[in-house]
Amino acid sequence: YAHEHLNTEGRFPGSGPTALHAAQARHWRWFALQTEEQAVMDRCIEADNLIAACSRATAADDPSSATRALVGAWAAIRLRGPFKVAVQLASALRSSVVLGERDRATVEWVAGSALYMLGQARAAHESLNEGLALARTCGDRSREAWLLCALAEQHTAQGEIDAARDSLHEAAAIAKEEG
Repeated sequence: YAHEHLNTEGRFPGSGPTALHAAQARHWRWFALQTEEQAVMDRCIEADNLIAACSRATAADDPSSATRALVGAWAAIRLRGPFKVAVQLASALRSSVVLGERDRATVEWVAGSALYMLGQARAAHESLNEGLALARTCGDRSREAWLLCALAEQHTAQGEIDAARDSLHEAAAIAKEEG
């Protein structure tokens, strides 16, 4: 209803494409500020808003907001699915927005985690390793630890216990350094 009224030029005061875009921008910026804890509150009630916020921020070339909304959307999606949506959001973000290394590392973490949940272990491993390389390049130690934990989870599931242990030890060392 609100979309229809905002998009109808001249029919209502303050309506039209400019008003619609402004409302959508406020929407994606608000949801991009939500923490992962907020994203999963009340049984992930805001999952659809987080997904829409990520899509709108991506379409508007707002990489920072799109990446933050993707993280929130992934927090909800990983609990309730559908995992394919996270892969689609990450793919759209990768292909349509110029991302810095830190944001790209985050997108690869989400993509790799979601691909793994879809049973695409090889593609997941590639995304997570790409994200790990990016996190190391830009010095994002916390993202590096997240990616190492995600890789450890995959190694464990595939019976690669030594590789999992190495990844977890490295992540724990980073956590200790970072406090």
